[in-house]
Amino acid sequence: GGGGGGGGGGGGGNSICCTLMFGVMLFSAAFPMLFWNEGNAVAVYNSLKEAKSEVVMLRKPIASGDTKGRLVHLMGETAGDALGDGDFGFDVPNLIRLKRTAEMFQWVEKKHEKRIKEGESTRVEITYTYDKQWREGVVDSSAFRKPDGHRNPNSGSELQSYTRSAAEVGVGDGFVLTAALISQLTRTQEIRLLPPGDSESGGGGGGGGGGYGKKRKEAIGGGYGRRGDDDEPKKEKPKTLGGRGGDGDSSSSSSAAPAAKRAKKASGGKGIVDDDDDDDLDTGSSGGAVARLGERSVAVKSLPNGYSIQSGAAYSSRSAATRPEVGDRKLKFSSLPAGQTISVLAQQVKNGRLSPYKAKSGKEVGMVKNGRVSAIDMITGAERANEFQTWMLRGVGFGMMMIGTMMITSPIGHVVNYLRYIPLLGGIAASLINLGIFLAGLTVSLMGSLLVIGVSWMFHRPLLAAALLGTCAAITVGTYLLQGKMGK
Repeated sequence: GGGGGGGGGGGGGNSICCTLMFGVMLFSAAFPMLFWNEGNAVAVYNSLKEAKSEVVMLRKPIASGDTKGRLVHLMGETAGDALGDGDFGFDVPNLIRLKRTAEMFQWVEKKHEKRIKEGESTRVEITYTYDKQWREGVVDSSAFRKPDGHRNPNSGSELQSYTRSAAEVGVGDGFVLTAALISQLTRTQEIRLLPPGDSESGGGGGGGGGGYGKKRKEAIGGGYGRRGDDDEPKKEKPKTLGGRGGDGDSSSSSSAAPAAKRAKKASGGKGIVDDDDDDDLDTGSSGGAVARLGERSVAVKSLPNGYSIQSGAAYSSRSAATRPEVGDRKLKFSSLPAGQTISVLAQQVKNGRLSPYKAKSGKEVGMVKNGRVSAIDMITGAERANEFQTWMLRGVGFGMMMIGTMMITSPIGHVVNYLRYIPLLGGIAASLINLGIFLAGLTVSLMGSLLVIGVSWMFHRPLLAAALLGTCAAITVGTYLLQGKMGK
């Protein structure tokens, strides 16, 4: 169904005033945004530079007191808990997160606007259309423009959406991820429900991750990643990427010291230092694209009253999957499985917990990547992302100034358009004046952006600020001389 309505123009003076006010607000907002962007870019750059010099790469993901308080890089498998759903009577082992999404087939309203130019004013024609869709939650049909014939049930059933998380997410042997790092795990997996009695067949990854609980108990009990006497691994010094050993003493390992010194000398005494004895860990560490997880089939043991399993989801009626009616319900599940290999760059704190590293600049460095990704690749990727964001926000700031300037000067263009009614030369004169207004706005926006960036750099990058301010001055002088020549 559909409905319609309209709104009219008129009030040209009010429209011009609103345009002027919005233009001033947009132009003014660009200044603090550009200033903040430069300061943030420098702070992030310095934090990543600090991370390069401080990070210690663990050759094996085993928590140790030697690296407590240090920024560490490790690669290992994640481990979670068994999570399940009581309404359908199933449990899935080794999950980080289990999500249930409850959808209802219901009416949805869409608003359509069409602007129609009528002389010097603009009329807005508004229409409404209504469609039936599967949507999570309940759309309030009482707020529809035309609620009659498009009523949704007032409330859903007791089977609602939820997200359940593992009490603790481990990685490697004895390490635990904090919430800030867990939120970076995004490689989810769809769960395909099977009717009761069907054999359950796991699909597409997720891994077992057995034994983590035992290791974690031993870690809390003492010795972090201590195992039994029969399989006690030989304790090895963590590989250092910043020229320092795992215990903070660069001379603690006599065999590793010469190699580290040679590497440090080759790199000019700064940057990442890489030993030659564990290149096998670096091979392919940057990895390609991580394969997408396929569906995981799970057989339910019970069904809520009236529900049936069809096409991997639970429906409130047998006909809801093919011929749904308003009010029908659909429940589907997805998960974030553990048992996946990840790479972590974070600070090791109490009891092997990993949390973002607080740099001297005040920014936090804490990264999690799927697959085997080296520390240098993780930091380099963050540097590129910071550079991209900086330039993107510079462009946004310049665009805000430009649009604001054009809005502020729009009344002039409105008056100039009357010149087009003058025969022969009127149209040419109006076009030239509008071009001049555009070029003036472009110059003001460019100068304003460079000025704000230059002032910001005086606080954050004083050496580069002089060059940028000089460029701004050169543009100003060049524009003035060009206008003088055009005037003659």
